[in-house]
Amino acid sequence: MMKRKLMKLTPKRSPKRKRQTDPFQKCWKKYFHHKNYPIWQTTFRYVSTKQSTLFEIIDLQNCFDDKLNEYKKKSQDSVHNIRGLHHQLFEELIRQETVVCPERGQLLKSILDEQLRALDSLKKCYKGVFSYAVCKVCCHANFK
Repeated sequence: MMKRKLMKLTPKRSPKRKRQTDPFQKCWKKYFHHKNYPIWQTTFRYVSTKQSTLFEIIDLQNCFDDKLNEYKKKSQDSVHNIRGLHHQLFEELIRQETVVCPERGQLLKSILDEQLRALDSLKKCYKGVFSYAVCKVCCHANFK
């Protein structure tokens, strides 16, 4: 008898009403969407929504150290590969932090994006200054 009264008091959910999405799901879908990789690559990215354990973090650190040493042994001009490795590592750390606190994850992601933009602008500026210096040296050598 009591159960029927409670059921009548609770409003029925209409199918037209949209479900509210929590900030975690919004952040998750925005920053960590599924990425497709070509078949010949061996790296696959599966984004997990569960909190990482200490063993996973230690495994991530060991994997990072191994790949970093491998890139350093291969050649001296592996800056692009090392930068990509750093980017992957930071994305994984941001993902792990986003699981715990979505707002902090969004903040870290925006900081990472801003740092990457700053590095790209410095790279362009450096190339411009270097080109200008080479041009000045060449012009000075031609007038002698």
